[in-house]
Amino acid sequence: MSIPDAGGVLLVDKPRGPTSFDVVRWARRALRTREIGHTGTLDPMATGMLAILVGNATRLSSWLTSERKVYRAEITLHTETDSLDADGVITRTLGNAADPSRVEVERAVAAMVGPQMQVPPVVSAIKIDGVAAHERVRRGETLDLPARSVELIKAQVLDVQGHVVQVELVTSKGFYVRSFARDLAQALGTVAHLTALRRVSSGLFSVTDALDGRVLERAASRDESAEAAVRSALRSVTELETTLPSLRVSLSCAHLLSHGKRAPREEPWATLALGEKLALCDSPGGLIAVGIVQLEEDGVTVVRNFPTEWLRASAKRASDALMDTAETEPTDLSNPDAAS
Repeated sequence: MSIPDAGGVLLVDKPRGPTSFDVVRWARRALRTREIGHTGTLDPMATGMLAILVGNATRLSSWLTSERKVYRAEITLHTETDSLDADGVITRTLGNAADPSRVEVERAVAAMVGPQMQVPPVVSAIKIDGVAAHERVRRGETLDLPARSVELIKAQVLDVQGHVVQVELVTSKGFYVRSFARDLAQALGTVAHLTALRRVSSGLFSVTDALDGRVLERAASRDESAEAAVRSALRSVTELETTLPSLRVSLSCAHLLSHGKRAPREEPWATLALGEKLALCDSPGGLIAVGIVQLEEDGVTVVRNFPTEWLRASAKRASDALMDTAETEPTDLSNPDAAS
């Protein structure tokens, strides 16, 4: 299966059961490449949005994983498991605990919104001296993981039926919904575990646009119709221009940035904040950077670029156009400081 020069993005609706690495493994087989990554792990019991990055698109991983995520979760009160989810072993049950009212749940959830220090679940992929925490727990080790800085950006209680609570959460990177369930239960004077979790969106990507994960699994086994569906679903990075923050720049600026050089701030940059990262397109409309350009006081810097034939062709197009318009837009391209 052909991979776009600029790299590709495959949006997958992960089913319940497989790990995120299982989905990556399916993608490697279906796309016949090992250059695969994703934008944030989902636990085996979780479903929903998993963005698979292919080829040069893996260079965007750090930018895309920093984006906010939206989850819908079901929490069962009065029963706790060792993993804080339905896949774990029950460790505690409070059979006589009273069910909270919806008002009580909403009050407790509202108090949890904002930046916070959150203690991750001990059954997690967090590595300690190179070994995942869940592996250490299986060995019988007792762990005391340090709290990490995260943010619950927004939270809404969708339903409360007895001891079952349903919520929608907008979170930062690194936020554990299992830990949220634990902490919410503590605020309500009980214990809890997560019984269902679905990631609705991750950054720019929505699960409504995603390929059914089971189709990808069949494609990994060389099912022809499934392979065709994967080919159709694979999006080139250049197609993301419509969803990524983007800005049209002059040909001279495009030429400098496509070679990884600092470029001067231009008129369109005036309304943007310092430190903001965004996609750029050159004047002819060819994408030259995706989420990797940072605005600074003295210019614009490419944080990461794509050294591909596609990029070089884009740079050559900009260079050729510059030569054609040299009389109206004189720039000394042999001197990288000439335009800064």
